[in-house]
Amino acid sequence: MQTTNFYLGTYTRAADHVPEPQGKGIVSCTLNLVTGAISTGAIYPDIENPAWLDWQGSKLYAAFESFSGPSAIYQFDVESDQTLTLQKKAPCSGTSACHITHHADNLYSAAYVSGQLDVYSTKGDLQHLTSVCYQGDGPNSSRQQSAHAHQALVSSNDRWLYICDLGSDCIWRHELEHHSGTSKLGPAIKISTPAGTGPRHMVFHPDNQHAYLLTELTAELLTFQYNERTGDLKLVDRRQTLPTDYHGMPSAAAIAIHPSGRALYYSNRQYDTVSCYSIDDDGLPTLQNRVSSGGLEPRAIGVDPTGNWLLVANQNSNCIVSYKLDKNSGDLSAVIAHSEHVGTPVCVVFKK
Repeated sequence: MQTTNFYLGTYTRAADHVPEPQGKGIVSCTLNLVTGAISTGAIYPDIENPAWLDWQGSKLYAAFESFSGPSAIYQFDVESDQTLTLQKKAPCSGTSACHITHHADNLYSAAYVSGQLDVYSTKGDLQHLTSVCYQGDGPNSSRQQSAHAHQALVSSNDRWLYICDLGSDCIWRHELEHHSGTSKLGPAIKISTPAGTGPRHMVFHPDNQHAYLLTELTAELLTFQYNERTGDLKLVDRRQTLPTDYHGMPSAAAIAIHPSGRALYYSNRQYDTVSCYSIDDDGLPTLQNRVSSGGLEPRAIGVDPTGNWLLVANQNSNCIVSYKLDKNSGDLSAVIAHSEHVGTPVCVVFKK
């Protein structure tokens, strides 16, 4: 296989954090696995602010991130030429849907502004099933006045659903009870994180014994010991990802783990860098190198399924760049292999 396909979500409407949007919709792309070259293809234009994408089998799901009113989820068929055909559009009860993920016949959407979770059935037509509203706040008066759900993540054993809540300084855990292909949510259990950190996104290690959380407001990397049986997360390591001589505003954005489990990647906006951490046998990260993101505001990163390339979507300089990875160790090259112009890219998703 010489190439692999992926999609980009782009911002199409202006907001405080999107000063000059140039996105046109959902962009179909191809990555050359030998050279790292990126080429763009068809664009699906009939959607506003597709801020997060999720690929499930032959279908692509997109979250329309509204900035004031209700959001919506789009369901597409992915054709053989990678073009998209809209199958269904379903409303969200939450405002500013910023992340979606799926499990079995369910899709979960995290809504930032309203701090809630929307649950959908993907069996047949896309249908809204239920919502969960979270309550809480934090010490950062400008960013943590209320709950702000920023990510929904299902554990690899399909038993637990986690919601990263930036506003409440916590991770909410739901047990998933399975019945006839659908999952019923158990009650929300609060797992607190250090005050003022602002949890944004989390990833699990392939060993299913560790989880790694990026905190947006303090740009820290938190390592948890993960109990797959109970769903518990125990904080075992906490470290700053910005250098001591950086005095700007922390604004961590994206986290990804290498398929080998030997490396972890972390992007910082404002500072416009991507950091690479090696992961030792105890699951603890050690900074290996920090490279330029190749643009401004690196909002999203993605590792291709072969583990050969890291892609970085730079929102405010309208480009996506590729960096070579060591397939075995996950080590990150500091040299940009390719840069491709794309208007306001904010999400990268590869076909699983």
